[in-house]
Amino acid sequence: MKEHHDSIKVVSPEGIGKEGDDISILRNLPPVGIEFSNKADWAMEISEVIIITDIDPMKKSLYQYAYTALKKAIVLSKRILCFLKISAYECEKFAEICKRNGGHIEFFNVTTCNIQFRENIHLFSFDEPIIFVGEAIPDCDGYDVFLNIALQFKNRGKRVLAISEDSYNPLFGFTTISFDEEVTLKEQVFRINAFIHELERVQKPDVILIR
Repeated sequence: MKEHHDSIKVVSPEGIGKEGDDISILRNLPPVGIEFSNKADWAMEISEVIIITDIDPMKKSLYQYAYTALKKAIVLSKRILCFLKISAYECEKFAEICKRNGGHIEFFNVTTCNIQFRENIHLFSFDEPIIFVGEAIPDCDGYDVFLNIALQFKNRGKRVLAISEDSYNPLFGFTTISFDEEVTLKEQVFRINAFIHELERVQKPDVILIR
């Protein structure tokens, strides 16, 4: 997304990134040209689009930092892309305030496989190649690999149905679903299969990518 904007700032508390540092230090990578800012109010005031990231509510201080930033962005009447987990009531309330103030907010929530299990349902087969991206070691660049493969296919003119649990997929035109539902393993297999089959029917992809 960097090439579509003149300036990008990653706002964080000082304990995560220091003012002016390149964000690549978080993962020990070469500089990417995007810097941290610890000045949340200033960064939001000069921004056209503000992304509020997905923070685990159990990380209370960091979640509160993001929640405060969300309310500030709403007051500033910005265009907001919100990945933070908040209640349906808050979504409705914040959307109404944004509309009244001339701002705009979009909420991105995880989609579940909302397909009822039936004993006589069958497993669908797929004609397209399916690529599965997994990690031998958890949280070891798997999402980067998943995105890079999907974007390479798109850049080559292929229609890609890319599916994972990662919150930020909609930013790239991909699908976010939850694979972890409180159903039996048998039900989960059939539900996921039917859900992906429905996406395939609508999107008619050349390749399916699953993380």
